[in-house]
Amino acid sequence: MQLPNSQLLDFPGGGLTANPDGLVKFAWQNGVELDLGTARLNEFDEASGLAGKLRRHGSEDGLSGQVELETILPFGSEFVCVRQFDVASGRVLATCDVAPRGPGRIRRAELEPLTLRGDWRSVAVDGAEIAAGTAWQSDRPFRRLIAVDPSGFRLEIGIGDDLWRWSPEGSQGEYTIAVEAGCVTVRRKVLDFGEIEETELAKRPYRFQWYAAWRDAAGAAAPCGTVYDWSDQAAEACLKAAPTQRLLRKAVRQSPQSLSCAWGADADCDDPSHLERPGRGPMPHRDLLERTRFHLWANRQLQRRGMDFRWCNPAPAGVLEEVLTVPAVPGVAVPE
Repeated sequence: MQLPNSQLLDFPGGGLTANPDGLVKFAWQNGVELDLGTARLNEFDEASGLAGKLRRHGSEDGLSGQVELETILPFGSEFVCVRQFDVASGRVLATCDVAPRGPGRIRRAELEPLTLRGDWRSVAVDGAEIAAGTAWQSDRPFRRLIAVDPSGFRLEIGIGDDLWRWSPEGSQGEYTIAVEAGCVTVRRKVLDFGEIEETELAKRPYRFQWYAAWRDAAGAAAPCGTVYDWSDQAAEACLKAAPTQRLLRKAVRQSPQSLSCAWGADADCDDPSHLERPGRGPMPHRDLLERTRFHLWANRQLQRRGMDFRWCNPAPAGVLEEVLTVPAVPGVAVPE
């Protein structure tokens, strides 16, 4: 698979380009790079596949842009891998959908390896430092990886909201973060059903979401000002709950001024009705990326009226949470 060697999307401080040695590359003006390699499905490497659709889109207000890539593996059951990168200032939300077109099943899947290139001063996974020359390994996905360079620039990688998707029943995961001089390599084997009989495997697609967020050392949260505390009015703190979404959207639409919303409770939830699957058993999820999407939507609504939106979070747990404490800024565009 070979994408056109071109700039796919510009964003404040950097851009997204095709990666001749893999899939795509995020590059910042300070020299930091995030390289995405190619995924593996069963015994097939995405590098041997065929490039399908490539779509790029930038919003008129410059607050966001989207790149969609498709790879077809024309072997056996003809697997398809579709990725979508939703980019805004300080973050990208990545979605990877994999599915068989033929009668086969997905037995093993490894997402694109990630290589963080930079002069990293410190690297931590879920709050624990990883020393240079060592590696972190687990059969469970990590929540948050943060790398910091000498200038204070921080790059964070984390998993998406649907925690239940990262641990399918009967599957074994394998996650590795290796720290070396000048680079951090992340490998994520998300599916491995071992020797389970083919007939016992479900013929189904899989979706995995993850994110990257970045922030300069100079970046600091502005004072919140008057804060809208919605926790007393919302029956549920999870932003994936439809009534909570309606409550906050109404507040944005009716606000006569720039709006700061209290961050509120930050905890995992397992209510399947939040995922439009009532009646199912517990489905563990969180709402970090939902808050991120809401942040972009609210800024889009308010900036049309000369105002803006931010989450008021006095103690952000990571880079993405900190990014959400300032308004979204324009500058995302599809290059000419």
